[in-house]
Amino acid sequence: QSSYLLGGSEEDCALQIVEFSPNLFIVAGVTNSPDWPANGLSGYGDDDLFVMAIDSSGNELWSRRLGGSNYDRYPEMIKTRDGKILISAMTNSSNNEATSSHGRQEVDTNGTVIWSKCIGTIGDDYFNNIYEANNGDLLLAGLIGSELWAVRCDSIGNVLWQGSYGGSNMEEAYSITELGSGRIVVSGRISSI
Repeated sequence: QSSYLLGGSEEDCALQIVEFSPNLFIVAGVTNSPDWPANGLSGYGDDDLFVMAIDSSGNELWSRRLGGSNYDRYPEMIKTRDGKILISAMTNSSNNEATSSHGRQEVDTNGTVIWSKCIGTIGDDYFNNIYEANNGDLLLAGLIGSELWAVRCDSIGNVLWQGSYGGSNMEEAYSITELGSGRIVVSGRISSI
């Protein structure tokens, strides 16, 4: 059992990790460090996303900062069946890789952004869960405004449908999955009873 300390001079928080291959792990999180990751980009703000790769010995292979001039938070990450790394996160930025409240990004095994799409309102909308459907579509569950939010996108992040559900109080989706029959099931918190 081992532990490793990676990051910069300020607060950095790793929130997601996936095993990409037997000796390659992809990590996503939030950074406040101005000196890490040092990927040569400027214009980033507080609470930027980061994605990094480490080997099985804990060595940092590469790291990238993602986001815009305002805060970017709450990354969710999956490895798809065809070997893609997909990240969803809340953003309040209006430049660089973010244009509205919630971004979805695909990165390659070097951390380079392949595509980036945004959805939502100018507010604190976010997804708590990302799931790969049987046909390769992306299913996302979270919160928009004060309502439970479910979204289906194609494999490159284009929205196919979305729905928000709720009453007079706060509702929030925590998980989404697809049954063998193709039906979508969402679980979460319902306060309007």
